[in-house]
Amino acid sequence: MASQAGLTGAVLVAAGLAAAFYGVRLLKLLVPLICAELGYALAVGLATWAGWAAFVIVPLLIVLSGTAALARPRVAAVVASGATWGLLGAFLAAEVGLGGFAMWSCALLLGLTGTVLAVVSPATMNVLLTSLHGAAWIIVGFVGLAASLMPVVCTTFQAWADDQPLVIPVLLAMLVTTAYSCQVNSLRGDLRVGAVAESRTPSDSH
Repeated sequence: MASQAGLTGAVLVAAGLAAAFYGVRLLKLLVPLICAELGYALAVGLATWAGWAAFVIVPLLIVLSGTAALARPRVAAVVASGATWGLLGAFLAAEVGLGGFAMWSCALLLGLTGTVLAVVSPATMNVLLTSLHGAAWIIVGFVGLAASLMPVVCTTFQAWADDQPLVIPVLLAMLVTTAYSCQVNSLRGDLRVGAVAESRTPSDSH
C-alpha cells in the first residue's frame, strides 16, 4: 500500500470511516463491496497456491462475489462474516508466530463461530462486520496516505508493525471497539440479540 498514490490512501480512509462509523446504515452497499474484497483475497490466494492466471481468476471472483451478494444479501452477510472472522483468526495466529495446523485451526474455529453468530444474531454481527472492515481500511489507507504526505511517519509505522507483531492487532481492536460503540449508540437500542427480536409483541414497540 505504501507504493500506491496518496489519493488511493485517502479514498480508503474515507471509505473506512464511513464503514466503521455508519456501516449498518450503508449495509446494502457495503455487503457487496465486502464480498468483492473477500473474493479478491480468495482469488489471489488461489492464483498463488494453484498457479492460476491472476489476471483471469481475480476479476472473475470479484464480479461473482459482488453479484452474488447483490442477489442474496442476507446469505452474503453470513458468508462474509464467517470469512472475515476466519481470516482474522489466521492473521492473529500468523502475527503471534503460529503456522501450519495451528493457524488453520484458529481460522476454522473463528470462521465457524462468526458464521453461527451471524445466523443467531445478524444485527449485532453486521455491526461488527462493518466495524472490522472499516477499521482495516482505515489502517491500510493511512499507510498509503502517510507514504505520500508523511514518509517518515509511514516508515516508522511499518517498522513498528514489522518489529512488534501486536501493534496492528491492538490498533485494529481499538478502532473496532470505538466504531462498534459509536454504531450501537447511534442505533439507540434498536439492536436485538437472538430470540429477543422475534419475541417482541406489537405492544412492546410503543
